[in-house]
Amino acid sequence: MSQNTDIQTKIPEDLPYSGLSKEEVAQRISEGRVNVVTEKNGKSYFEIVLTNLLSFFNMVWALITVLLICLESFDNLTYLPIIIPNILIAIILECRAKHTVERLSVTTDPRASVIRDGVLCEIAATELVVDDVVYIESGHQILSDAVVLSGLAEANESMLTGESNAIKKEEGATLLAGSFLVSGGVYARITRVGRDNYVHTIEKAAKSFRAPSSNLRRDLSRMLRYIAIFMVPMAGLMLLTNYYATDRDLHLAALKTSGSVIGMIPAGLYLLVTVTLSLSVIKLSKKRTAIQDMYSIEMLASADVLCLDKTGTITDGTMRVTDTLSLGTATKEEIADVIARLQGAAESKNATSHALVAAFGEQRAEVLDFIPFSSERKYSAVTFTDATYSIGAPHFVPVPVSSELDERITAYAKEGKRVLLIGRHERADEMGEPFALVAIADNVRKNAAEVIKGFQEQGVAVKIISGDHAATVSSIAQRVGVL
Repeated sequence: MSQNTDIQTKIPEDLPYSGLSKEEVAQRISEGRVNVVTEKNGKSYFEIVLTNLLSFFNMVWALITVLLICLESFDNLTYLPIIIPNILIAIILECRAKHTVERLSVTTDPRASVIRDGVLCEIAATELVVDDVVYIESGHQILSDAVVLSGLAEANESMLTGESNAIKKEEGATLLAGSFLVSGGVYARITRVGRDNYVHTIEKAAKSFRAPSSNLRRDLSRMLRYIAIFMVPMAGLMLLTNYYATDRDLHLAALKTSGSVIGMIPAGLYLLVTVTLSLSVIKLSKKRTAIQDMYSIEMLASADVLCLDKTGTITDGTMRVTDTLSLGTATKEEIADVIARLQGAAESKNATSHALVAAFGEQRAEVLDFIPFSSERKYSAVTFTDATYSIGAPHFVPVPVSSELDERITAYAKEGKRVLLIGRHERADEMGEPFALVAIADNVRKNAAEVIKGFQEQGVAVKIISGDHAATVSSIAQRVGVL
């Protein structure tokens, strides 16, 4: 059962903490202990302008321009309409990239559920202060570093550590901003805010500008240096030759020499490269793609493998129930009743839950015990007054799977459907028996096949990485043209 950020929050009725008072919040805000980061990273706009103006290429042209102006040879300044746009385009693109990158954040900016003056309310993430008591439940992001006061949950810290395993969080455990709860719910006290958060070091690294290692840029710069090394003695020799050829007229000799030197520098080549890369950047910008440097286009063009997730990338994240199969004597009405009660007991809702609620509804019932879903366990279980029911991924739900049942699961998977297995248990700590199968289909994005075909036509191999059943992923991959 995949997690999704489309969560329906269940507000606790009895609050175990009073939280901070308005006076305490105001004091912390005045001390600057609020969840706001004002630090800037990377080059300033002035440094960007200066870097692009004082390049070796531009300094050579600046020297020639000053010389021609001193000689009043304005007719030879026709190269300026080529050089100036080249400089301006580079400055504008880098400034736009800086503006875009500064808006990057590992944490999003939703509302936080915080207790203040004994009341649970919602505030912006930037209004959190040190010692605020927050309530966080499954599917919600942790907005600032905190320590668990009470409750039990599991957190996905993959955005911070790269490890996708769910980490158990209980009283005294640390919660890191940027991670998500994948099961359970906790009350926590904010311990660090703003740039003191651990995630800020990651964001700072992401926002730091690093010039791309472009072979094209390096080769052009190397070529210009070779030309400059060759040009200096040649310019001196030509000046001397023109000096004697014009009856020792230094002004005329300098004019002739400068015209020859201008022809040695491939300004048109630079303009061609700049225009080509700029058009590529503009085209990508229309697709809402951030480009830090126009030479990044070169690296993009050299990519030959693209790895995609299935859910939310090839599919649009929405699902629908397509089939229900009884594995015993239960009728479809009884299966629908059990599923409705399971959804009524769920602490939060994800895309799979929404599909089940849409098909079977949601029913409140007395719950004696509850095991929340986690990405590691891959199932949840609820104990009602009549029995315990578990629901989740086949082969993970604690019920025996016969060869016949496995064939049915595989058949659904080959159709590109996600399969949920429901088990019935007399006791929560015992193996149960298969109760029902539910087949759920992902909605494939309308333009997925077209986009993937476009990559393949460019020689880019598309790979799909997913935690779903291999047959399910394979079926959807074939539908969108990934072979």
